[in-house]
Amino acid sequence: MNENYNNQPGGNYAQYNTPQNGGYSPDDNRFNGGYGRGNDNYPQNNRDSNKTVIIVVIIALVIILALGGVITFMLLSKNPSDSEKLPMTTTAAATAATEAKTEPATISVINVEGYKSDDAYQALNDAGIKYTVSREYSEKVDEGYVISQSPKSGSIKADEKVKLYVSKGSEKAKQSSQSSQSSENTRTIYINNGGDSSYIIADSNSRYLSESEVRSLSRDQMNYAINEIYARHGRLFKSSSLQSYFNSKSWYHGYVEPGSFDANVNSYLNNVEIYNVNLIDKVQKQLGYK
Repeated sequence: MNENYNNQPGGNYAQYNTPQNGGYSPDDNRFNGGYGRGNDNYPQNNRDSNKTVIIVVIIALVIILALGGVITFMLLSKNPSDSEKLPMTTTAAATAATEAKTEPATISVINVEGYKSDDAYQALNDAGIKYTVSREYSEKVDEGYVISQSPKSGSIKADEKVKLYVSKGSEKAKQSSQSSQSSENTRTIYINNGGDSSYIIADSNSRYLSESEVRSLSRDQMNYAINEIYARHGRLFKSSSLQSYFNSKSWYHGYVEPGSFDANVNSYLNNVEIYNVNLIDKVQKQLGYK
């Protein structure tokens, strides 16, 4: 028995150092740290892991680049370049130029002092100058002529007006005339139309009329009465019959065109005359004459 043991290859080592006896075997992976034939897949798994990491890195880079593009676009949208701001600057300049163009132009003033009022109005209209008229008594300038103006010269804006002062004649002379008429009993309301110095109502320029006396007039008398208030101030008439009627009166001197007179009627009439005109006009409408 001992002989057989000693004669076996490897002796006791070969006999008892078998896998079945718990011994070492080149094929037994329990002792080789996992590097035997039983763990041949490890290098392949390592390569797969490396590929996964690379793919994740690439995806992360793509996402970062995409986010960077979005942020850049948003910043550019909120802060336009100088080329985009240029139209705004150009528009502002154009607006300023337009505002400058809309400023009123200036007009050179012409002096019409001493002109007959109608000639003065025409000259100012031809020059494109707007004006207002005030009438006042003058002991030096005849009735119907320009006493003075403001401004006399220089330039004014197109929307400004020249102020004209037109003579109503001598106040003393008119007071003397009215006194003479009163002494001759010319204050009678009804006066024959015949005669150069006749009036329908001689003192309608200095006395407030009553409605009852106006209603006592005929239709034609009312028409002459209201227009003789205008005629005293030199108004011309479009109606040939009215013009002929007043031309027959020695006290009438027509020189003011109807349009010019009507545009400045309140500057010609005094407060008494304005009241009487409105009263006669009211009665005419009530009676159906107008």
